Order: sequence, then C-alpha cells, then structure tokens
Amino acid sequence: MKFEYLPMEIAEALAKLANVTDKETIEDATGALYDIKAICENRYNSEYWRTFWKVLEALTSCTESED
Repeated sequence: MKFEYLPMEIAEALAKLANVTDKETIEDATGALYDIKAICENRYNSEYWRTFWKVLEALTSCTESED
C-alpha cells in the first residue's frame, strides 16, 4: 500500500476540521494514526483498515485544498 500522507499530516488535518488546537490531543491522535498505519502495513489484517486509511487521506486532501 502506498501512503500519501504521514500520520502527523492526517492528525493535523483532522484537528483543523474539528477545530482542535490542543497540542497534546493532536500528538495523541498522531500516535493512534501510527498504530493504524502499522495495522495497514500488515497484509494479514483486514482490508477495511486500508480503506479507512484512504478515507483519512481523502479528508486530509480536502483540508489542503481549502488553504
């Protein structure tokens, strides 16, 4: 699977969409996204994890086009 965005980029984009500015919350979200990315990288895990990652990347892409 090719990853278009880093977990930190996705966390920042989601925080922007949710109006979250707390640095600790964004860091926690980044950590969770690294875990999800690791799940996606394991080919034995369900495809729905990779689909979910693509949805998160699409949301990230939307926030970039708003800038």
